Amino acid sequence: MPLPNRMQWRIRQVRKRLRWQSVKAESKARWYFRHASSIGKMPYVVGNPIVTTPKISIGDEFLLWSTYRQTCLGGEGDGELIMGDRIFINTGAVILAYDRITFEDDVGIASEVFISDSDNHPLADREMNQGPIHIGEGAWVATRAMIMPGVTIGARAVIAAGSVVTKDVPAETLVAGVPARPIRKIEYPPGKRTAWKPT
Repeated sequence: MPLPNRMQWRIRQVRKRLRWQSVKAESKARWYFRHASSIGKMPYVVGNPIVTTPKISIGDEFLLWSTYRQTCLGGEGDGELIMGDRIFINTGAVILAYDRITFEDDVGIASEVFISDSDNHPLADREMNQGPIHIGEGAWVATRAMIMPGVTIGARAVIAAGSVVTKDVPAETLVAGVPARPIRKIEYPPGKRTAWKPT
């Protein structure tokens, strides 16, 4: 049964709006990351992030939101931010690269997450802590978690909301707490590539 003319018109309008929003989001991404060493296909930025990372490379299908809280990708000196394909960074996240931060494919970063590979200064009788951060394929870092310098997070690991990660996290493991500790292994169904997407 054919749709009424008015319904067809509405569907066309919605499709046009979605196409325009997609074009706008990609244009923003290419503007904000115009100094990136490489940027893949279909990058999208929604809102207005702060981008001061000196060296950055971005894979395909990158999505960054910066709406009710401003998202910041920063750092200085020789800091390098390397992002694989299908990376998602939510509103209010702060990612600071002074050494090197690497996201493998399909990493998800929730709102207001803080990731820094340097303390930026010594503390009392301790030297400054600085070291590369590596986040494995399909991992999920939940809201307001903090990832500290020198940490490696395994593939499809889950960092619970509000956790402070100071040590390496094994693959397919849920960690939580301050400091974060392993809670349990995660058993994924066959073919599931990420901790945070339906597939």
